[in-house]
Amino acid sequence: MAFLAGYLRELAEKGIYDKDDIVDKYEAWVLENRHMVMAHQREAWVSDAGEWEYIAVKCAKRGNDVYVSRVDSRL
Repeated sequence: MAFLAGYLRELAEKGIYDKDDIVDKYEAWVLENRHMVMAHQREAWVSDAGEWEYIAVKCAKRGNDVYVSRVDSRL
């Protein structure tokens, strides 16, 4: 379910527009969580300086909770 746009493009090319199927696929895509792993090297003043620290962050996708909270904070 990585690319909703690709799926919708396939439906359009085939002339198939099943609204219920499109809504189901969109909801499944929104509920699929994506995470990004970021790494940075610790500063010299921190113990274990020079070692890498890894942080996993949930990505914002249109419709998920991270996206909604970011939009709410801007409004």
